Amino acid sequence: MRAAFVILCLAVACDAGEKPAPPAPTPATPPPKAVAPTPTDHLRYLPADSDFVIQIDVAALRKAKLWANHSKDLSRLIVPGFAECNYDPLAKMSTVSIGIPTKTSFGVIVVRGLDQREILTCLRTSKLKTKTSVKFDSDDVVTLSTTTGDTYQLTFADATTMVMQGPKLPAHSVDQTVQSGAPLAKNAAFVAAQDKVLRTAPISFVSRPDSKELGDSWAQMGLRPKAFSGTIRASDQLALSVVLVLQSDDAATQFANMLETQLKTFRSMAERAEARAQGDTVTIDVGMSETQVKSLVSMIAGMMPAQP
Repeated sequence: MRAAFVILCLAVACDAGEKPAPPAPTPATPPPKAVAPTPTDHLRYLPADSDFVIQIDVAALRKAKLWANHSKDLSRLIVPGFAECNYDPLAKMSTVSIGIPTKTSFGVIVVRGLDQREILTCLRTSKLKTKTSVKFDSDDVVTLSTTTGDTYQLTFADATTMVMQGPKLPAHSVDQTVQSGAPLAKNAAFVAAQDKVLRTAPISFVSRPDSKELGDSWAQMGLRPKAFSGTIRASDQLALSVVLVLQSDDAATQFANMLETQLKTFRSMAERAEARAQGDTVTIDVGMSETQVKSLVSMIAGMMPAQP
């Protein structure tokens, strides 16, 4: 179903009693109209049951010294399947929003600032040797399948907004995801929680308050977090700050003590790594130099499945 992406042609009606005017030249097909921005525009198209949302200001990250060395690693995570094209989506995108429901095997990624025509042309010319196969389900709905078994489906909500879901496809199509609008923006508690960290750093993340699914996923550690948020700043160094609100003061103290024990080993890889409890809240702060970030990224990349 592609009703949200069909471009309507304008029909000019003439009065039958008057002499018809000469036919007008056929206008070029316009791109889809951009959706009017709203205060919660960054939540548009993300699932209502997202337990965890990540916001990335790519335009701000491109100004950081660390960007030049690690942009390709970020590209592998955000936009699989574009390695065989001349178009570099990471150089063009402005923001990325990711909504992740923990009870399912799929998330929704919304990338803003891309050129629809250039992206679709890029995918149409993707070489067969790439490890991500490309299938056009229609003119503007594309399925990407990787050799590792992950599958993504993408389309454009407007001329510069790409919506992609995966790595396991849900029962509903990406068209239906776009047509859903902004269901998560109706969750006032979530909007209030995200407003505390949004735009305070190039990367921010926040959980849906009192999410049962998120609590269940942490239950094996004896924890049931009420809220989880954080930020990542990058210049010539990387600074990570995480705030975790737990079910009691005692739970927070025990968890912070456990983290401090584990962080002793990690401190050899970072300039700063500490965890502390105050009431029912645990705060984790990590600082890393450019050399330390490079070492960590290399280690993580070595554990990831190969991408094209």
